Amino acid sequence: MSETKQRKIAYIAQAQLIGCILVILGHSIPLNWKIPNAIYLMDTFLYTFHMPLFFFVSGYLFYKTHAMQRYTYSAYVRKRSYRLLLPYVVLTIVGFFPKVLLSTFFHGEAELSLMYFIKAFLVPRENVWGHFWFLPTLLLISLLSFLFAKLKNKSVVVFAFITVLLFGLPLIGKVTDWFAVNDILKYTCFYALGLLFADTAAETLITGKRTKYAFLLLLPLALAAYFLIQTRIEWVKTLKHEVIGIMMLLFVLAIAQCFDITNTKVGRFMCDKTYSIFILSWPFQSVVSIVFEQKLAQPYYITMPLAFAAGICGPIVTILLIDFIEKKANKRFLSPIIGG
Repeated sequence: MSETKQRKIAYIAQAQLIGCILVILGHSIPLNWKIPNAIYLMDTFLYTFHMPLFFFVSGYLFYKTHAMQRYTYSAYVRKRSYRLLLPYVVLTIVGFFPKVLLSTFFHGEAELSLMYFIKAFLVPRENVWGHFWFLPTLLLISLLSFLFAKLKNKSVVVFAFITVLLFGLPLIGKVTDWFAVNDILKYTCFYALGLLFADTAAETLITGKRTKYAFLLLLPLALAAYFLIQTRIEWVKTLKHEVIGIMMLLFVLAIAQCFDITNTKVGRFMCDKTYSIFILSWPFQSVVSIVFEQKLAQPYYITMPLAFAAGICGPIVTILLIDFIEKKANKRFLSPIIGG
């Protein structure tokens, strides 16, 4: 495999960065929701695809990097567990008592009790850090990677059919948030779709010099579907969001084909550190929310830009500081905690 592919395929790395930035933008919305309706609509539109994009890319990279050939199943599970659970466990413990002490600023959702401590780990949606649900969810879905890859290698058509069936899992509705069951039902289909997409004619189309531009038309189509298809029927709404999610993640992949920031120092840094930026973004945005939104009662047009800037700049400064400390110590001991 080429050096570019081993570092992460350039356009996929850029797509991940776009997804990360959109997540941080979504997390910049004030907690009190005193915002214009247009911003609320933008936020709900973003949530139809920015997290599906992460699962799609994870499935894609598993297959594209030939992980099944490079690792045994047990070695792969150990590697993924270390990368995803180390930040989840360590940073949850670090943030537990501060979250409890500041619970009044988080609508009283945190309390000093054994049950809340247990839920912080076993009910990912109730974790100390609101975005950490993604980590155990991705790990548990990743346990299916070898099975998915074997099915695809045996028959792409059969695996494509299975992937379509997986998009029916969210129609089951809410089951339980314990052990990320609801999120596994919701996002496994996008992980499988990413794995299916790798090294197929579909990827050839979206990476083609001319054909990639056709995928840019998916943005107006997705927006039209979002605004024009209005329904209160839950299963129709779920399918609508899934279709929009697919269209928009393909649009993001196409956009990522139109430029290459990985050939610049800053762009390469941002793409390489996307995971760490994602992990560290929420704490800095929470500080902005507490200080400027809740204590100083500043309006959304002040708190939103501040929260967005904090979600980008805070993690970058932290990453650079950790890199400096580790170089001085000549030992890599902090970066794994932040996904580095």
